[in-house]
Amino acid sequence: MTARPDRTLTDAERARIQAYFRTRDALGRPVAPDYAIAQAACDRWAADPARRAMLDLTGDAPRWISFAEFGQASRRLGSALKGLGVAFGDRVIVGLPQSPAAGTAHLAVYRLGAIAVPISIVHGSDAIAHRVSDSGARVGIIDADLWPRIADIPEVRRQCRWIVVHAKAKLADTLAWDEVLATASDRLAPAPVSAETPAMIIYTSGTTGNPKGALHAHRVVDAHAAPIGLAHGGFPQRGDLFWSPADWAWAGGLVDCLLSAWSAGVPIVAFRGRHFEPEVVMKMMAEHGVKNTFLPPTALRMLRLASDTYKGPLPALRSIMTGGEATSAEVLEWAEERLGTIPNEAYGQTEASCILGNASHLHPVKAGSPGFSYPGSLVSIIALDGPRELPAGEVGEMAVRADSQAAFLGYWGRPDATAEKVVDGWLRTGDLGRRDADGYFWFNSRKDDVISSAGYRIGPNEIESCIETHPAVRIAAVIGIPDRERGQVVKAVVELRDPALRTPGLEGELKQLVRTKLAPYEVPRVVEFVEAIPRTVTGKLQRNLLRK
Repeated sequence: MTARPDRTLTDAERARIQAYFRTRDALGRPVAPDYAIAQAACDRWAADPARRAMLDLTGDAPRWISFAEFGQASRRLGSALKGLGVAFGDRVIVGLPQSPAAGTAHLAVYRLGAIAVPISIVHGSDAIAHRVSDSGARVGIIDADLWPRIADIPEVRRQCRWIVVHAKAKLADTLAWDEVLATASDRLAPAPVSAETPAMIIYTSGTTGNPKGALHAHRVVDAHAAPIGLAHGGFPQRGDLFWSPADWAWAGGLVDCLLSAWSAGVPIVAFRGRHFEPEVVMKMMAEHGVKNTFLPPTALRMLRLASDTYKGPLPALRSIMTGGEATSAEVLEWAEERLGTIPNEAYGQTEASCILGNASHLHPVKAGSPGFSYPGSLVSIIALDGPRELPAGEVGEMAVRADSQAAFLGYWGRPDATAEKVVDGWLRTGDLGRRDADGYFWFNSRKDDVISSAGYRIGPNEIESCIETHPAVRIAAVIGIPDRERGQVVKAVVELRDPALRTPGLEGELKQLVRTKLAPYEVPRVVEFVEAIPRTVTGKLQRNLLRK
């Protein structure tokens, strides 16, 4: 059973922890110097033409796709990208939902030694423009739903050649996905990539200004092999089938889910849904035999609530990974009883994903704790005034050694920001935490102002800048406020240019502005209008006063 945070472990449980440490440490190994994502996640399985890679549920009927088919399609797309001038080290935007096209696009980019820049289908025009401009991308592969947001920004439209997927008609200034694949050769020699070759730029939440691009090498996928194996109870096992609602544009969805499943030879489900509907999800997982999943705690809570009235069969899951916020004992115990397994809470961030986590089949789980360091990552609690490691019980900053296998190479084009993030050999997370007497890590709070809502890490600056584009707004301050369901939700405090400008529809206008320009998960749930927002003498927002 799940150990509640205040329960003292038995001697037998502590012995299991020590045995787990020995198992975990034995799994640690260096990444092979010639490691390449396309070979590890596709080609080594493609020799068996029947080996399944994806169950595609995005079309009219379920369809299985093999690794061999992905190998051929990604070589064709790689040839086409090469023909468009994409070379080693060039950046390629990938803006696709869960789909065969998304998997194909990523493999193609990695084959060329180019760098994938994922963007989400929920990103608004401003968010897209920043990522395209900052990365210097040459080509973009996007879903048709994204095109209107790109077409309206001339400089973004001109910067890249755009390949559009799922377009119902020919779009001006674009290339059609089907035509590109139909005319390209599937003979493509792999580029000479290594474990340290840059592979992807994943943008952060933007807590201090615009989001920064975290540059990761090919090794990041191999660095997740042992952690994901532990989080999923000995992943892979016969009959495993993976699905997660996590968007493949984020580190969690792309690396922890899609590429890690494929690297283990496990098929993944592509299932499209703009919103998480618990009844639909339970039906889908049960009907198609999903065995492994990553679900944020918010999603688990929604499943728990819906299961009381849901009439269909519950999925019989073998493993659940969770993260992004603390998971309660009630949710863990419900999952064990009703879904058949204890969720393993993990911890990481864009710069270093999956560095802490649990393995409930090997050691007791404490509700709300992300467990211990995973193989390949050395995590500690560091004093705020220097690189001194703190003893158990003391609160400090959670940090991981910068030479850990899962750690990023640095921020794209921002050596100054990299130097602030990596200090004295430690990648400092900005999160405050502690270790207890049994060695479990505990998250306390953010050192900065990031908002953690339903598994999303949301920076206030981008939202504030967006709201301040409204002609009625003088200044905006965004904070997170507690929410029982989501952990936190976004609250916007707004100072108007003139109180007379406050109209009955203004709150809705501001919410729609954020939804259109940024993303739905960044929309303020609460908008408060005030006469004056507290600021320092230098004009800096005093968010700490707004939280009181």
